[in-house]
Amino acid sequence: MTKRIRIGAVLLLSWVIGATARAELPQAEVLLADLGLSAGEIAEVKAGNIVTRSVTPTHERDLATSFAFFAPVTPAELVKQLREGLLQKVDSNTISQGKLSSAGSLDDFKALALNPGGAARVRRYTSSVDEALNLSAEERAAFARLPATAPAAEVEAQLRAMLLARYQAYHTKGLAGIAPYARDGGASRSLADDLSRSLQSLTALKKYAPHAYAAMSDYPKSQPAGSEDRFTWVQLMAHGAPTIVLAQGLVIPDGDAFLVMQRQFYVSEGFNAEQAVAGILPAQGGSIVIYANHTSTDQVSGFGGGAKRSIGSKLMSSELQGIFKKVQKKAP
Repeated sequence: MTKRIRIGAVLLLSWVIGATARAELPQAEVLLADLGLSAGEIAEVKAGNIVTRSVTPTHERDLATSFAFFAPVTPAELVKQLREGLLQKVDSNTISQGKLSSAGSLDDFKALALNPGGAARVRRYTSSVDEALNLSAEERAAFARLPATAPAAEVEAQLRAMLLARYQAYHTKGLAGIAPYARDGGASRSLADDLSRSLQSLTALKKYAPHAYAAMSDYPKSQPAGSEDRFTWVQLMAHGAPTIVLAQGLVIPDGDAFLVMQRQFYVSEGFNAEQAVAGILPAQGGSIVIYANHTSTDQVSGFGGGAKRSIGSKLMSSELQGIFKKVQKKAP
């Protein structure tokens, strides 16, 4: 009898511990309220909808959008699906692309060429360098030293070397390694400042993923075990022009939660940089996903910028919601 009582006590204790552990997972509405969603937004998420949220721009160049939804799977399962390609599909506008090795090498960029565009595009990087190109003062000076008659191969070699230097500086120093873009009249545009401000606006995630948030903010320092880092270069058609992008994908675990970041830390023209962060947080019955996208572009600054930000954010929100609807639909 005593043995049965002991066994029963052990089973009861195990059940209590398990129940307590399960109870530690917040209810979806509690978590969403903590993250700043209104009662109406929370009701929409609970109804199975993707809720687009208004986001205060972090600076005058910021195009910002955010949305939230519930997925009836664990964060680990949702991240597994992301790894399997839900957010890694090749954009239909992609012209060429390549993966970047950890140390980086010129060989990583061997598939990059200034095509389409031909000779006219090559000339933009020589002699009187096109002001529309995003380049640091030193990069602009280096290209300006190339004669107007420089062959495409020489210009492309200079471009590959520049991209490699940018990647290596970022890979070793993080935001501090990003050279600012030179602007007319000796002015400059600091991508590091814009990207840092965007991160600081996501402090609500610190409560549920504090270690991941700190690691994301301090990249490349102190990356937790299980973190995944991926770098690529991509040439794609954006706003009707071939655009070269250096991009990072980062997945950071924090207990049962994950933070996923996609950062475009160099863009050749059209806009300055882009950063998207998804917080995938455990809740009772599944996961809450909070997604925020911030794009830095000079085209929304100055007079009329508020209206331009609103239009731009709606366009980006529409595209991003389409991606996450697929995630939600495929979740078991």
